[in-house]
Amino acid sequence: MIDQNKITETRRALGRRLAMARLAAGYNQHQLAPLIAYSRSAIANVETGRQRPARAFWEACDAVLGAGGTLTAGYDEVEAEVRHQRELAARIARTERSAATRNLHLGTVRQRLILAANQSQVFLADWEARSLGAGTVEEFAEDLGWLAREYVHRPMEGIFDELVGVRDRACRLLSERRRAADTRTLLFVAGVACGMLAHASIDLGDRRAAARHARVAGRLASEAGHHGLMAWVFGTQSLIAYCLDRPDKAVECAERGARYATAGTSTVRLTALKARAYASWGNASAARRALAEAAVQRERVTLDNELDGLGGILMFPEAKQNYYAASTAALMADGLLAERHALGAIASYEAAAPELRSYGDLALSRIYLAQAQLIKPRRDQDAGAADEALTSVMQLPEEQRIAGLQKPLRRVQAQLDRGGLGQSAVGAELREKIDGFLTSTRAISST
Repeated sequence: MIDQNKITETRRALGRRLAMARLAAGYNQHQLAPLIAYSRSAIANVETGRQRPARAFWEACDAVLGAGGTLTAGYDEVEAEVRHQRELAARIARTERSAATRNLHLGTVRQRLILAANQSQVFLADWEARSLGAGTVEEFAEDLGWLAREYVHRPMEGIFDELVGVRDRACRLLSERRRAADTRTLLFVAGVACGMLAHASIDLGDRRAAARHARVAGRLASEAGHHGLMAWVFGTQSLIAYCLDRPDKAVECAERGARYATAGTSTVRLTALKARAYASWGNASAARRALAEAAVQRERVTLDNELDGLGGILMFPEAKQNYYAASTAALMADGLLAERHALGAIASYEAAAPELRSYGDLALSRIYLAQAQLIKPRRDQDAGAADEALTSVMQLPEEQRIAGLQKPLRRVQAQLDRGGLGQSAVGAELREKIDGFLTSTRAISST
């Protein structure tokens, strides 16, 4: 049999050698990760012997850390030991099979049982060698959760490469022969990563790329048979259709997703997306029914442990539901309803911990609050209040000016003109501020 303890200790020793080389070069795990295109958690797992990366990993470490090929040589030694152990186990199995075969003519049941048991042992060793292992699954869960949470409060450029890395690692492992449970796990990981890349593409202004990522995510979710992920991806496709001014398609995607949304906050998200799409389509009565339905769903929602448990962009918190409702109300020109939901969203985001505070959603909530001030009944319209609501939005740094800010800001300008407030001193100044903001912002599409 394979001496698994010896192999494990050999890998741990190589991991310790990597840690020493990294420290000698002056890097921590976070600093080394982007230089070799692996995640921090992957490096941590390698250093503790929990993960077994390919030779390319060690070659990259040698090059970056200036280890002179010693790490790659160590990897080759470990692999040689693994091959030796497997060959030894195979020889033992062959010997036992041969011995059993020599005695088969005796017709004893015992010898046949021994032969069958040895063959089963060889099969199990081969099967275990192809399994992911608990460490790899835990690493993927840790990486996905970290990326989902970081997405909501960090500019996309800061995590894009790591997100691509998670997708690529899952796809690389999928290309190998895997047991069914491992294949489903990898399909789920790759599907979540592609879904997040679809969102990133929207924020960075490439709707075509967003649609392609979403299609791949949908296929992976379907192959995995993961209804929760399928529902979430349909929600993302509904969002993309809304961005493309296809409210009919947005409604269709939201309704298709609802067929799979049996649990989790995706149920509320899909209905909220449908409400906004109906409002954009000009069907205010259907939009109001969907808003009411989403409110009821929120009271009854149960979490999806796999998706909601990862958090961040994969969840649909009540604050975001309020922001969606504010945008829906603004599209219906219901200023009082838009104001109520926008204030609710702003209060929730401002009270949240920094890592839970979505800078994009908070900015959008403030824009919808500004819109609300301009579409209230005429006697209550207030350009000054709209200007105040947009103060922090106008001060956003360049990297936080996501695509979704442009179209609603243009609506603020249109509402200033439509109500005649654009002719006032405050209204004219606000219009100029928005012009300056849009001019200095990257030409990216809306969410």
